[in-house]
Amino acid sequence: LSYSRLVKINDALEVEPDLSDGWTYDIDSRIFKFRLKSGLTFHDGSPVGADDVIFSFHEWAKKDALDSDLLLPIEGVKEFREGLSPTIRGIRKIDALGFEVTLDHWVDYFIRNLSIPRFVVFPKNFRNRSRKEYLKSPVGTGPYRLVLSQQGIKKYERFDRYHLGRPLTEKINIVRMTEAEARQAYQEGRVDNLLLYQISNADNLQTPDSVIERAANKTTILFIMSTAQPALRDRFLRQYIVQQINKKKIVDSCYPDDSIADNIIPPGLMGSRLSPAKEGPLQPKFPTSIRSFRNESSFLQIYLSEHTGNDCLKRSLAAMFRRSNIPVITASLDKMYGLLQLGNLQLWVEDFNFKNEDPIGILQYFSQTSNEYLLGYPLPALRKIFDDLGRELAPIERARKYAQIDSYLTDNYFVVPLLHSRGMAVHKKNVKGAEFLRTAKAIAGWHQVYVEK
Repeated sequence: LSYSRLVKINDALEVEPDLSDGWTYDIDSRIFKFRLKSGLTFHDGSPVGADDVIFSFHEWAKKDALDSDLLLPIEGVKEFREGLSPTIRGIRKIDALGFEVTLDHWVDYFIRNLSIPRFVVFPKNFRNRSRKEYLKSPVGTGPYRLVLSQQGIKKYERFDRYHLGRPLTEKINIVRMTEAEARQAYQEGRVDNLLLYQISNADNLQTPDSVIERAANKTTILFIMSTAQPALRDRFLRQYIVQQINKKKIVDSCYPDDSIADNIIPPGLMGSRLSPAKEGPLQPKFPTSIRSFRNESSFLQIYLSEHTGNDCLKRSLAAMFRRSNIPVITASLDKMYGLLQLGNLQLWVEDFNFKNEDPIGILQYFSQTSNEYLLGYPLPALRKIFDDLGRELAPIERARKYAQIDSYLTDNYFVVPLLHSRGMAVHKKNVKGAEFLRTAKAIAGWHQVYVEK
């Protein structure tokens, strides 16, 4: 709500300008030329120019920044990330509103990557701020200006100079609640809109004044095993863990409106597979390894991210792993990220939202070049597939590579797709100006705000 991007994805899943007035490109020179809309203003009243965007590119490309690997095709980003250059040579200012980006190698999805919610435009005076300050004291160009953030409540006021028009809703409060608190607040009229990621049952929220919307199944909940734990480098032991998971029981008990997942990429998306992963019968060839694993499993824990795991999922997994003495713990994403960086996140469940028709943004987390490499240990076969993706490929070949990644991870039990989930939104019929909370848009990180024309 506070920030905007150069480009965004519209309802038809097409890329369209946001802050940019448009762009041109030349395949032979691999140069994209951008021009910003004139008259853009940050919340603090300062004008938006090419210098702000160039500063933002450098913030996005930092080695520890989320999704920064998606910018590696830009000339000079690799050297910048490694500290070999203070600037990115592939980004050049043309004039006050114009700039160009030169790619090291041509990729046809470069513009679509820029629509990812992480790539928001910051003012150049944000230099030397901490990441926490970017979030707690945002100064952007979005439709709403953050005026208060404390104790799980964010209060926003409309930005009258928003470049797409004056928002109709004057003030918006966003409150983070548990599912039980959110249901009660909605029923008591203290909340007008609910965004519920993995809710067990929304039907009892249906009233004459309510609308329930379900998103398409483009979110996959995955059980991930990191081979940073040496014991988990044994494929047989990973298979042993997998066979303790009863997907049907999880879906039937906890997610009755969702579907069992056999693949990482949801059906209908680029690279999704028609056939499920091969799950051969467990052959107890290594009973010694199993005994060793049971001894080592006392050091293992299964983590659920707070916004993914509900109490039902936690209870179900706890029952399935009780014999292995592996506890199930709910934790914040920040804590899980810290454990991941230390190599101490071995087993965990997280949801991955496939925001558009190209799932590379999700699959990149399994590339060992990623700062958030989820698997913890180099996998040469997987590295080879990602290296192939770095070349120019026709869309059908790219889709085949995505399917190969999916197959490799699932067939070798590094990742267990549990279910394809449908997010849900519940809102009052009389709420007119808060369409940004509709599920399909909000889960994808988009905002769609009613404005005066």
